[in-house]
Amino acid sequence: GLWIMTDNRMRKWKNGRWIGDFGPAPWGQTPVHLVIETKDGNLVAGTSDHGLYLIFPGQGSLQLCHTNGFPDDWTTSLCEDREDNLWVGTGNSGLAVLRPGNITTLSPPDGWQGRGILSVACASDGALWIGTEGAGLYRFHYDGWTNFDQNSGLVHRYIWSVLPDAQGNIWAGTWGGGVLEWSGSRFEMLPELKDFDAPVPALLATTNEGVFIGTSIGLMRYEPGKITWLAREPEFALPDMRAILETPDGTLWFGTSGGGLGRLQQGA
Repeated sequence: GLWIMTDNRMRKWKNGRWIGDFGPAPWGQTPVHLVIETKDGNLVAGTSDHGLYLIFPGQGSLQLCHTNGFPDDWTTSLCEDREDNLWVGTGNSGLAVLRPGNITTLSPPDGWQGRGILSVACASDGALWIGTEGAGLYRFHYDGWTNFDQNSGLVHRYIWSVLPDAQGNIWAGTWGGGVLEWSGSRFEMLPELKDFDAPVPALLATTNEGVFIGTSIGLMRYEPGKITWLAREPEFALPDMRAILETPDGTLWFGTSGGGLGRLQQGA
């Protein structure tokens, strides 16, 4: 086929006929002196004073210039290599390279209410659960974003840890509001921890439907109807738990704030 840019339009000619009209060119009246087609069928157009245009037929376009981080508005040469990198020669700023991105930035419509992200976990159904510093808990799934706050049963909006367990339950550890479990319609306080208000920076599922709970005052194990303390004062001098990991042999490792790295193996 043959790409033709004329009268500020982009059209494609093949086998003696027009097979595509992609509408007005995004660069308007700006002179375009370089155009290449990439291996995936997109177009790259270099201009003399408006930077670089990436055209995705049927899906719009993207302009790269000095206002959004591209080093120069004057493009002098273009080349795509075998690894799909796009090399761009510029008039004043040397050689630039564009590489395919493997990362997508996720953000809810409210921009996290301006708060920081503290914890992220992926559930078995593919949903992402994200705890924040003051904006409650978010869930991102195929149907979009959901924000959980006091109206959803969260007694505290600072969510330091979030855990989807093997049974499909969602656990949330708060900074001062204890541990809560998602019941399917709202978050509920565990009866065994209804009076517990220490910060909970770490959660880890056990192999028997329980949860290891790392708190600012020690490490505990929750099993339905039972709480067992594993490490706390006075046996452990600085028991402010921040991370928990269990190895296949059942050894429990835990990182603390100020107390170093701990290991619980065969009860010791």
